[in-house]
Amino acid sequence: MRSVLVLALMIFVAGCVTTDYNAPATTTVRTTALTTVQPTTIQASTAPAALDVKISFVELPDSVKPNSKFAVKWKVDSNQQKNITHTAVHYGNKSVSGALATEVTPADSGYTDLTAISTDSKIPNEFSLSVFTKSQGTIYARGHVIVDEKNYWTEEKSIKVE
Repeated sequence: MRSVLVLALMIFVAGCVTTDYNAPATTTVRTTALTTVQPTTIQASTAPAALDVKISFVELPDSVKPNSKFAVKWKVDSNQQKNITHTAVHYGNKSVSGALATEVTPADSGYTDLTAISTDSKIPNEFSLSVFTKSQGTIYARGHVIVDEKNYWTEEKSIKVE
């Protein structure tokens, strides 16, 4: 084992040292100098994260009496603080099933009524207001907010008026 270690050490040294056989009477020994590698720092991207907005109901009754008012509360969550000028509850007596894309405006949503908060506000935030019922039936409602010219909608919820 010791002889193998000595042999390996000799091979290693022989690889690090070279001899110039063309020199006339003297022998020149050149060694390879070690170089120091400086660590590099990779900076994280400073680009902002993509906007992520979610809107959901916090308080919404399952049923109400005809010709009465009820409270609705919704929240708008966002990974960035943003200023908004419009958020609302859009509702009507016809269901608009499925998810609504950010391109769907309130006028294109299919809901005939709304109760809106149209003031300068910041998100993330919670909002609340009162809705007045009419006659018996079912009210279909969605929360809505406009952020950076895009429309964000809650899932549709139904409220029985009886």
